[in-house]
Amino acid sequence: MSTWIERLFGTRKPAQRPDIRPARPVWPLIVTLMGPAFLLQLIPVLNLLLVFLLSPLWIAALLNVALVTMVLDVRRGAAPRWLLAVPIAVYGGSLAYSAISYVQYRLLDARLHRENAAQRLAFDPARMDLVAPGRLAQGVLYGHAIPTAYTDARGLRGDGVPVSLRILPPAVCDTIPRSPDFRMSVSTVGFELPDLANACMLSLPGDPERPAVLVKRDPQFPKDTPRTRLTLTAPDGAAVTLVHGRHGVALPLPLPFVACLTWNRLDCKAEWIRLPLAVGGRDEDEAAMIAAALGLKPRISQLVKGRNPLDASLVLDEAQTQALAAGSEPAVAEARAYGGKVVDTALARFRSLLAGQALARGEIFDSWIVASNADKLDGEAGALLAAIERDLADPDRTASMRVYGEVAAALPPETFDRIGPGLAEMVGADETLRTSRGLVIRLGDLGEPAVPVLIGMLEADRSREVRIDAALGLCRAGRKARDVADRVARSGRANMDSDATEALVLALMRMDRPDLARALAAPTSEGRDGKGRARPAPSRVQTALAEVDAASPPSACLRGGFANRLPDLPWLD
Repeated sequence: MSTWIERLFGTRKPAQRPDIRPARPVWPLIVTLMGPAFLLQLIPVLNLLLVFLLSPLWIAALLNVALVTMVLDVRRGAAPRWLLAVPIAVYGGSLAYSAISYVQYRLLDARLHRENAAQRLAFDPARMDLVAPGRLAQGVLYGHAIPTAYTDARGLRGDGVPVSLRILPPAVCDTIPRSPDFRMSVSTVGFELPDLANACMLSLPGDPERPAVLVKRDPQFPKDTPRTRLTLTAPDGAAVTLVHGRHGVALPLPLPFVACLTWNRLDCKAEWIRLPLAVGGRDEDEAAMIAAALGLKPRISQLVKGRNPLDASLVLDEAQTQALAAGSEPAVAEARAYGGKVVDTALARFRSLLAGQALARGEIFDSWIVASNADKLDGEAGALLAAIERDLADPDRTASMRVYGEVAAALPPETFDRIGPGLAEMVGADETLRTSRGLVIRLGDLGEPAVPVLIGMLEADRSREVRIDAALGLCRAGRKARDVADRVARSGRANMDSDATEALVLALMRMDRPDLARALAAPTSEGRDGKGRARPAPSRVQTALAEVDAASPPSACLRGGFANRLPDLPWLD
């Protein structure tokens, strides 16, 4: 009976015949290849390119191939049997090292969870506020019964403006005026799935007025380690610390990671590949860890699933919705006051701009705030026209001209009709005005006075976007631009992309020239599909031919992808 040693290593083979060439081992060649695999990574520039070919894993792959080849070489008699001890030792050692690192991970994870669970800090949501980094403040407010949370000095967007966050029911959300700037917003609650379906989050600049618990997040604690420390400090100075992070668990296979990169200098790194596993909690659990330390209760909600698993959402119960509504009046009043202040400040700066006080270098002026309140500028319409004429030839006033153009495009119809005839010629002469959102399209509302300018831009302007806007402007002019319909159709032969074709077809249909529109949309010999067949017009062009005519309102010109070319304001259609 053979012993276990014979089963493992085999019995002694008889001497080979002298006429048979002995087999050569392959494993030395594989080991030798590790040298060039490493030396290639020492060459500047080349080592950066080799990263895309996974060069840091080459040595790991060659090592495992060499170990397997040793077994095969022994099996076919090309290597001595004692060589099997090498792969057995390497793979056995890797497995043992992986087991030890996994045990260390479980012990560390249990210890951090135990220490974090023991941390407690007194917090009364009715008398105190919470100040945390933006995403953490959102997370605590999203999932727990706290009326308000504040971002820290970095702000919600990292712009240095602290923001207050509040959860409100939908009925209250609808009463908050449209945001005058991006610092105040009403958004869906839930930056991660699932969302709160029957609530909104109001954010607007503001600092806490009550004593506050401050949350500080240190992403590397200790330094250069994958640990994160959350420090919660009460108004009286008491503090607790929560720690979580990642711990690398070695894989059972021997997988060395060897990489050399040349940036400012040659930098080489060699280590065993580890699988990073969360200890003490994940990054996504930070809000829940903070809430547990403060003793906050979770919001009571019900998960409602849609047809698609990703459509699942949370719904607050009726009691919570009523409680949120009962305490929402101060928040709504604050939002309206803030919005009014922002609008008044922007309008005052715009009036000073009209008076000749140019924008300073680096000054940020949100023209949309003024444009969205253009209905309050009826008395400044003449001053706006005079300012455009004054700055028309000044190359240093490009930023001001852009503001003028965006505001002019947003003026109510009665005001725009007053200054439009004088504005049309200046739009045709200034590139900045022509590229202002919606201004060229609005010229079409003037009818005949603007037709020569619009057809000139359609035929001669270098910008494709301006030509499309000119076609949409002629579309809004409708029958009043019928005399230039033939020129519009001829320009279509030089503007055969689908967007331009659709804009021209819309213009011709509202000019009551369906014959020219159908001819423009008809398949041509130039529009072949590669199989010798004439390519039909896009489906949206066919839809425009079927649904738009001379009796359609001007709003029919801004269908589909053209809808965002005009400011979305209640007095514009």
